[in-house]
Amino acid sequence: MHTWTENNGSLTIDYRPGGGCKVYIVLGIFCVMFTLIASFMSLIVFSLDFSRILKVLGMLVLCLFGLLCGIAIFRHLRKDFTLQAMLEIDSHNETMSLYNTDTKSDLQLGLGDFDHIRIKKIRALNPNLGTHLPRYDYQIFLIKQNGSAFWLDTQHEAQKEPFSNYIDQLTSCVGLEVKDFTEFELDRPATQTYTNVIDAKYTPSKWVVELHDAKGTIFTLKSKRSVTNALVSILIYSFFFLVPAIMVAMYRDMEAPLILNFGALVVGLAYVTGILLFTMTQFKRYILRLEQDALAIRLAFVFPIFDRIFGRLLNIPKDAIQNASVHRTANGHFWLALGITSFSVPTTDKVLFGAGAFQKQSLDDINQDESLIGLWEISGWRHNKSTTPQDLSYIADRIHNQYLKTS
Repeated sequence: MHTWTENNGSLTIDYRPGGGCKVYIVLGIFCVMFTLIASFMSLIVFSLDFSRILKVLGMLVLCLFGLLCGIAIFRHLRKDFTLQAMLEIDSHNETMSLYNTDTKSDLQLGLGDFDHIRIKKIRALNPNLGTHLPRYDYQIFLIKQNGSAFWLDTQHEAQKEPFSNYIDQLTSCVGLEVKDFTEFELDRPATQTYTNVIDAKYTPSKWVVELHDAKGTIFTLKSKRSVTNALVSILIYSFFFLVPAIMVAMYRDMEAPLILNFGALVVGLAYVTGILLFTMTQFKRYILRLEQDALAIRLAFVFPIFDRIFGRLLNIPKDAIQNASVHRTANGHFWLALGITSFSVPTTDKVLFGAGAFQKQSLDDINQDESLIGLWEISGWRHNKSTTPQDLSYIADRIHNQYLKTS
């Protein structure tokens, strides 16, 4: 859990990604890891049947390549690991403010927007490699009136007594109903009601592309392009795609038993598949067209071969749209999703639309009557040079005004 401070009717949660030198130790390990992998690959190159000059050049290039990858990751992620955000809940003024101390951005919400507090238990990856026992995370959300979730905090492998103390702090400040979906049975009735609903008018940033044509309004998002970002991407992706190429070159002249050949094939296919899927999620983009009677969602990919195989187009009738909401997911990231009913979406399409870098499994069953179609997701830690939560809220409001506004 992060740092919770209660003071005279207000509750502050201080989100700190990590402390001091630990950040640099972790990033330093990345640098060493890339260098060692590159050194190992260079030894493989040295064992191949090439001239001595080519062997030496190959070893130097691979070692330098791995070192540059590590340095690029270190420089690119160093600031992200040292960011912090502050969440303040003020029950007297009926407001909640999420302030990012790096970007100086402030997201204001009224407590009248929220319906209840929800506690969820999800299965997570166990960081202890020596054990096969599952690890469970206990997540705390505020659920809005429209069904969207706002993540507050997560406790890893929680015990009832210390975890209930956090719920006591939250309920004493907020007083909303608690719905507990864990074994702790911390359900509690509401003790306060709120009326303050902030009707914010969001202004899109330069990262939101809004176009108009004869059929309707088109929305998409663009990302920051710079030499540094391009270099980091090229180094990282090239390095990981280079691994199987070198392994194949090494393996082709080796004599090995059949079971080892089969094992190498399985591992190689799994590795390449994983890299391709990860790359695919990083290069997908959404194009929304708000038409008169339907919302057209185009899932496109930068690479033509990916777009031909995995590209999708959904035309959702306006009667099937129940809400367009921005969720704050686990670890403080933001996700724009569409809630729909009476419209069947193939399972493959749902997976492709919902795939991404951030955890969302806690949001699947907030409203049993709705099915979520995932759209854009953005990091909650750093967004001063990219899309902001306000941008997602702007698009959600436009969808709401187009299809759900009754007056």
